[in-house]
Amino acid sequence: MSKINPESDYVRKLALRNEKEGDARLFEPRLFADTFTFVSGTQIVACDPDVFRNGEKFPMRITHIIAAAQFEADDQQTPVGGDERIVQRYGMRIKAHDTYYQNQLFTPLPLWVNTPVAASDVITRAQACWKLDKPVIMGNRDTFEILVALLVPDSTTGHTERVAVAVDGVGLYSRQPKRLTGFVDIGNTTAPTAITSDSLRNDGTEPFEIHTITLQHTPDTAVSNPIGNIRNVRCRMRINGNGTNQWWNWTRPAPVVANQLIPANLFGLQTGRAIIHKLPGDGWIWYPNEQVTVEIQSFLTTREDTILVAMSGYIMVL
Repeated sequence: MSKINPESDYVRKLALRNEKEGDARLFEPRLFADTFTFVSGTQIVACDPDVFRNGEKFPMRITHIIAAAQFEADDQQTPVGGDERIVQRYGMRIKAHDTYYQNQLFTPLPLWVNTPVAASDVITRAQACWKLDKPVIMGNRDTFEILVALLVPDSTTGHTERVAVAVDGVGLYSRQPKRLTGFVDIGNTTAPTAITSDSLRNDGTEPFEIHTITLQHTPDTAVSNPIGNIRNVRCRMRINGNGTNQWWNWTRPAPVVANQLIPANLFGLQTGRAIIHKLPGDGWIWYPNEQVTVEIQSFLTTREDTILVAMSGYIMVL
């Protein structure tokens, strides 16, 4: 009679979990984020328990961790909007099933960087490009829905700021490059606004296989600095038609982050203004209700900043 080897059984179970990906009928991207708000004297802030959790009925793979300092509405800050370089004063640790991803020490956020995302200043300050881990299929006459909003609107009368999106991919059968683009001009409001759906509808003769999504911000033409600021944009997106019809992004409930829109710089896995950490190997696989706990520590407790942390990956529809 063979002796039971718990270690081998455990490894076998982990391997079987990963094999489920081969049974998936389709994949959809997911990106979810939380805010960690520090006031003077605060040292450690933990995430909302329902944010970094697989709340869907399908397995999910997490491939990247993203972090950044939030653009602030407080005009008393120097520079205005807050200094994104302040991430150097904060550390992070992640715990799952009572085990830390790294050791239990808080790792300074800059040390999480293992993926370069910077482009030229003109581009990287104004845009965020999300290269999807798995292409997502947009069926004939499906519509790509994207809601956008400003964190800090331009209060000058008559001024508008433009938020644009480009969706790139190939035809599912022809393999020919294809692109959808759209934009919306936003005035003095922080309310979510939809980019015109007619611009983002697949009205071609074949399904559209989406590979990348690029968001871009442009200030009003009357301002002296023509470079946009993607940190000042929030957004949320999904495909209406085929697939799950679920939003691809979520965060902690309003009013902490209103309307479930996520700061757009957190979408910048390819180019943008955020710290990008690619998990080793294929990343984590979460079955329904599996989760991790994220904690952020301030190394200088007199600071008053808001740190953003996001995780991205995809679900596997079985």
